[in-house]
Amino acid sequence: MTDTAWAVAGTLGGVVIGGLLEFLRNRAAFRRERGWELREARRQRLERIFELLYKVEESYGLTVARHSVIAATGSPPSPDFESHKLPWAELAVLTNLYQPELVTEVDAVKDAGGRLAVICIEVGNKKATSLTAAIGQIKEAHNNFQADLGTVMRHVEHLVAELTKSAEGTVDRT
Repeated sequence: MTDTAWAVAGTLGGVVIGGLLEFLRNRAAFRRERGWELREARRQRLERIFELLYKVEESYGLTVARHSVIAATGSPPSPDFESHKLPWAELAVLTNLYQPELVTEVDAVKDAGGRLAVICIEVGNKKATSLTAAIGQIKEAHNNFQADLGTVMRHVEHLVAELTKSAEGTVDRT
């Protein structure tokens, strides 16, 4: 082969190798960025679940306060003690579709909240034998609810911590 042929072959080989290396670098960068986007979307869903759990906690806290006042005084308190609509539908969508490992725990919170609501309604309807018994029933049901809620919240915190650790392991090196 002539020197010109070797030069052309070397140039073409360099272009092919350079193009291949650039393709591989771009592919790795795309995968890394896609991973960041997926982790960010998961983190946002976990934060929303956490926020919804706080809304559930606040609403049941208002329910407990309202029915404790009813049990103690026999009359309903001011409208400030009205509970809010519970975001069970959104919570169910987020957990069932995106965080199925939380479904059992969220269901336990919902069940405990239901038991708490039933006791509060019974106290409000004067089905409790005494004020002390009524407050005791509400307190016990509320403690059970808080325990279940604490379990799922700790699980969400753990998932966020794991997600943060995995994100820290993928530093952009380009």
